[in-house]
Amino acid sequence: KTTVLALWLAMGGEQMTLTTRYGYLKSPSEDMTQWYGLTVEGGRVTKIFWHLCGLTGTIPAIFGSLSALTWLDLGRNQLVGSIPPELGALENLVGLNLSDNYLSTDSVPTTLFKLKNLKQLKLLTSC
Repeated sequence: KTTVLALWLAMGGEQMTLTTRYGYLKSPSEDMTQWYGLTVEGGRVTKIFWHLCGLTGTIPAIFGSLSALTWLDLGRNQLVGSIPPELGALENLVGLNLSDNYLSTDSVPTTLFKLKNLKQLKLLTSC
């Protein structure tokens, strides 16, 4: 939970409108298993779908510590900077969508191409 809260705050989460399955999220300290766009299985985050959530800033390297993550969708936000090579540590990752942000795709980390389970990779960026 602490890692997800840190990610949420690092990317301007206090500005975004996260909803729970039952209404708007009043506080990021609420039960994260109820957050819209977040799937938690066995106490571990397995999917993050924060597509079109108004996220800003850079993608924190700490994402690489979510070892159970199978899907990460941060598409259509306002993220900037480089793609962190730490994402290459996500050995269970099947899908990664970072498209429609303002990320530098001049040098995509080679660690991403070593992910054996990765089936979908979307990096098309806004200019």
